[in-house]
Amino acid sequence: MKSDLASARPAGRPFTLGGCLYRPAQDCSQTYGGAVTVMKVEALTPTAFRETPALRLEPDPSSPYPDGRHHLVIDGTRVYLDGKKQRFDYLLWLKAWTRRPWSFVPGARSVPGP
Repeated sequence: MKSDLASARPAGRPFTLGGCLYRPAQDCSQTYGGAVTVMKVEALTPTAFRETPALRLEPDPSSPYPDGRHHLVIDGTRVYLDGKKQRFDYLLWLKAWTRRPWSFVPGARSVPGP
């Protein structure tokens, strides 16, 4: 079992390259899905597991998704890498608030309908 914020959460399925096994992992040490770290699996047996960081994929600040990297999939000749963009959408918040205004009040509870 792994409990490291920088590499415990999966970020895609494992893949092989050059005869080596790699496991994409989310780096959540700064924020959820902040970056993807590709971990090289050094040992994998029923009694032992060891991996080391091989590559870190950080977000590009000038890209449309500058706030993180979340997922990496290598599928044959294709590579899929997604990004994260955080923004506050006032209209979406207002729509949610008008549907259930009590849900934004600390300690308030919903009243069952008829």
